[in-house]
Amino acid sequence: MGKIQKKKLIYYLIIYLIILLLTYLTGVAIIGYGVINIGLGIKLLLNIHIGLGIFDVVIGLSILFLKLKRLEFILGVINLISLSIAAYSGISFLKTGNLFGVFGMETGFIISLSIVSLIIGLSLNSEKSTLI
Repeated sequence: MGKIQKKKLIYYLIIYLIILLLTYLTGVAIIGYGVINIGLGIKLLLNIHIGLGIFDVVIGLSILFLKLKRLEFILGVINLISLSIAAYSGISFLKTGNLFGVFGMETGFIISLSIVSLIIGLSLNSEKSTLI
């Protein structure tokens, strides 16, 4: 892969990382709304959070199709599993109000963020890209 394509891939992954962080921050705002009632439109925040979460999964799926090496494919699968844990926990939190769902969302986010950061680090560290 040429340097220009590698740069585009790294930018793509960094944008994905930013979207993951925005998903996290909207989730924190929703939890904060429930705790301190700051007057934000909870339905709007919830819709934004769900939309960003769906976008995270779509981008996570596209990462699977970008990878040809085994390590990156495995990392992409782990990323999707962690996003699935976060999504399931979020749905269970909405249905039951149990704070264990918040813990599941946090855990899924931390794993996903770590995996995407690892993929970025691997692509920056190698002279000959292991991606694509």
